[in-house]
Amino acid sequence: MVGASDHLSTVAMNQQQKDIITTQNGVGQQMQQHQQPTIAKVGPKQLINQHEYLRLIEQALYKLGYDAVARQLEQESGIQMQPHYATQFQQLLLAGDWEGTLNLLPTLTADEEVSKDVKFLVLQQKYLEALEAGDSEGALTCLRMELAPLGVHQLQLHCLAGLLLCPGTPDLAQRAGWLGGGAGHRGHVMSRIQEALQAPGVMLPDARLEVLLEQALTAQVNRCPFHNGMPETSLSLLTDYQAGAESLPSKCVQVLDAHSDEVWHVVFSHSGTMLASASKDKTVILWSVRSHTPSSSRPAGQPPHPPSFRASPPSSLHPSSSSSLPSTSHPPIPPFSCAPPTHAFTTSSTFTHAPVPPPPLPASAVSTGPTPLWTLRPPQSAQQQQQQQRQSSSSSDVLVPVLQAEGVLRGHDQPVAFVTWSPDDQLLLTVSDEVVRLWQVSTGRLLHTFTHHREAVSCCAWMPDSKSFLSGSVDKTIIMSDVKGHELQRWKRPYRVQDMAGTHNGAL
Repeated sequence: MVGASDHLSTVAMNQQQKDIITTQNGVGQQMQQHQQPTIAKVGPKQLINQHEYLRLIEQALYKLGYDAVARQLEQESGIQMQPHYATQFQQLLLAGDWEGTLNLLPTLTADEEVSKDVKFLVLQQKYLEALEAGDSEGALTCLRMELAPLGVHQLQLHCLAGLLLCPGTPDLAQRAGWLGGGAGHRGHVMSRIQEALQAPGVMLPDARLEVLLEQALTAQVNRCPFHNGMPETSLSLLTDYQAGAESLPSKCVQVLDAHSDEVWHVVFSHSGTMLASASKDKTVILWSVRSHTPSSSRPAGQPPHPPSFRASPPSSLHPSSSSSLPSTSHPPIPPFSCAPPTHAFTTSSTFTHAPVPPPPLPASAVSTGPTPLWTLRPPQSAQQQQQQQRQSSSSSDVLVPVLQAEGVLRGHDQPVAFVTWSPDDQLLLTVSDEVVRLWQVSTGRLLHTFTHHREAVSCCAWMPDSKSFLSGSVDKTIIMSDVKGHELQRWKRPYRVQDMAGTHNGAL
């Protein structure tokens, strides 16, 4: 009985100790939870971290030159933009104090691999600036005694060693692939170091608040259904961007009537500086966008008279005197030869542009007659319209964007129904019945003729690398070909292919 009571007493004491331990642990957990700072949120949806928000404001104030205001905000909020050693690290790097910069590096990261990458970036900048200053001995010492012992980025190290053979600064800047060296490039090195550190809590990315604001404005522009490539002069941080229907093309500035038959397809190049028009007359005309000063004799508000051109036979680069089109003072359209030319193709102003670049012209119209060209007009109030009319009536020296013919692609056996530019605007595909032709834009030379389809080709789509493309046809096939004339792949579809488009990365 005594042993049993002792056992029960021991069990009760152990249970009491467990309860005390559990209670103490619970109190400790509650104290720890109570000590964790709550993250304050601001904004209508409470999505913005107040601590980070204040740091970005302080950074923006420092960047704008309001140092006293930024320091006062840090003092009153108790939130520092970034640690003092991070700011000092940036200052030393931008000042070119390489030794001091490397001495502060251990305070920013404890990761050995990250530390080596940052050291390499700092010493690479030191090496390049020594080369730019003509200090070959100092650059060689840095390369052998500091960069090489790191044992990282061996390929880049070999490229840096090759820069010692550069005879002058221009060649050095070109081969190094940097921005010219000196203090002007140190800011870019600082950005790369921040990417390598991946510690925004310690060192803020440069101009982070400005980047976020620009992202917000860009998102507003992309979301606007009526935005049509106009200059973003109306963007404001005070109101959301919203363009109206008045921003759509509404003023005819030129009529292109160089084709002798119906125009079936027109398309601007990706850069917006060239236009290709395909016609039932079995030709494709290439146009360049230029700036034009209207004649003083032209009434205000009337578009400039479209230039008339004389057609030329394919075998000659000179205009034909037997053309039925009226002859004017405008130069004729220089035709391109389908076969490889026996002499160089030259024109007086091939693919040149006016000193003042015109605004982008992303819109064009297709008709069964002359091709009208439409330009963009920004939204204007009634007062602005009256002022513009007064200026037009008093002066005619106003630059307006116009198209000038640069050359004709001839040699198609059938009307040209489709034309498309390569992503780099160096090549052009034209579709005439079941034949696809590949042209070089700069010379007008026919590079290859594709006859893989058995029926009319309806569309083509380039791959992003400008080295291959897809063609779809009413023969229910899609064919991938390269610019060398090889068929790469063929897909059979259960229906006619009317149109196609690819993603920017070429995956779909």
